[in-house]
Amino acid sequence: MARVDYAGIADAIRARVAAQIPQAVVTVERDVLMGFERTPWVNVRAVRRETTAPQPIAAGTRTRFRVHYVCECWESGLGSAADVARRRDDLLGQVEVALMGDRTLGGKVDFLFLEGGEFFTGQEGDHLFIGGEVVVAVEVEATT
Repeated sequence: MARVDYAGIADAIRARVAAQIPQAVVTVERDVLMGFERTPWVNVRAVRRETTAPQPIAAGTRTRFRVHYVCECWESGLGSAADVARRRDDLLGQVEVALMGDRTLGGKVDFLFLEGGEFFTGQEGDHLFIGGEVVVAVEVEATT
């Protein structure tokens, strides 16, 4: 049966980010409502997969996939939204640099590239939560 190790890829992303940003809490598939115990926080989630075109001639035994993961990067704090946003921006940049440093995740994928992401802002009382995404696309082949 052809299969891609989606969870293993997510863990490889987590390990790469955690090694490069030791001050951050880095998790996989954590519920955003339960992750704000400590920031900076990076949560890695698998979000989408698709086959690539054209498929190789051995399509009966191989299928190429592009898999998208999101690294949700969060900072929080009291006070100035601009200060929290600057820390979020720094965290986003650190995650991007960490992932650009190993485009195969140690051979786990054929190629990794970044595709942007969205921004988020929330508030609970005076406490601000400001986040952004780093969308990570990887190409990988499933073989029988």
